[in-house]
Amino acid sequence: MQIGKVGWEWLLVTAFAEPGELELNLESPIERLDGRVTSVIEAAQRGFKIEPDIERRHGNMFLGTRLSALSFLRQHGVCVRMLSVYFHGEHPGQHSPFPRLAAWDPAIVASRQRLGLTGDSALERRAYRLFLPAI
Repeated sequence: MQIGKVGWEWLLVTAFAEPGELELNLESPIERLDGRVTSVIEAAQRGFKIEPDIERRHGNMFLGTRLSALSFLRQHGVCVRMLSVYFHGEHPGQHSPFPRLAAWDPAIVASRQRLGLTGDSALERRAYRLFLPAI
């Protein structure tokens, strides 16, 4: 995407259709990952100011790897931001396969807590949320 006349930035986009997607976790132990991958994840934890004792395996590895990619790209001078898109259904009187808007907040808060995110890091300020009604 182009940011005004300043220049170009990458935008990493992930879309979610239901809150359960924020609970996804890879069952394979972190120790089985390639050492290069674990070093990127550990560097991202430091960049996001995550306490070292947070147990990564109980966080959302799906979301955690995206945050690690954001951190890795920023460390290597890439202008990048991350956008999470959350679809919701808010049509009174109609059944929607999508959750109501109010269902997202507790799921997002729980996911951030499992990942050890506090909102205190510069990297977190490069991650945005967009809530879109499903039509």
